[in-house]
Amino acid sequence: MLGRFDVSYPGMDFLRRFNNPSTGGYCSEAVFSSENHNEQDLLTISFTSFIGLHLGMVEEAKKAADLIVHIFRKQPEPETMLWLRVDKEGKLITKVPERCGERRFYVLEIKAPEQYYYYLGAAMIFLTKLFTITGDSKHLDMANTVFNLCLRCHSDVFLTDGTGKVGLGSAYLYAVTGAKKYAGAAVKSCDFL
Repeated sequence: MLGRFDVSYPGMDFLRRFNNPSTGGYCSEAVFSSENHNEQDLLTISFTSFIGLHLGMVEEAKKAADLIVHIFRKQPEPETMLWLRVDKEGKLITKVPERCGERRFYVLEIKAPEQYYYYLGAAMIFLTKLFTITGDSKHLDMANTVFNLCLRCHSDVFLTDGTGKVGLGSAYLYAVTGAKKYAGAAVKSCDFL
């Protein structure tokens, strides 16, 4: 955004090594390869794709947005939990592996407090900004779906350290739509911060 293309393009070249060409997502923990488990999570997909938007990677971003929609549509228990990761084939991971010491990296329990809400905020930020480029309502609709999920979360969704991204995503939605519900959520997050 600062026009430091001498930094941003080589940086994005590095991040592209994490891209899973079959799903359009970005691997969470290591570069994509046949030897790695190549898990992709909502946060990494969203923010890496958001960075790519600033470098004109719109087609790649559309594919990543399709993966995000896939993640939300495949949820087995959408009223109670949101699984945050897919495997290298794009299949939703619905079990926290033993190697993981922090359950919240895999699942957001909707009514439980102190969840990693920034996963939701990152998706709203990316999808809303993608909509401003494509004008495709499916991107805005998905951002709104994520926002509505925030409203179903524990009341601390706008009142925790992770609320900054939720607040920013809400502000971007307000900027695009003018809907006061988004402004109210953004202000609540800002007041807490």
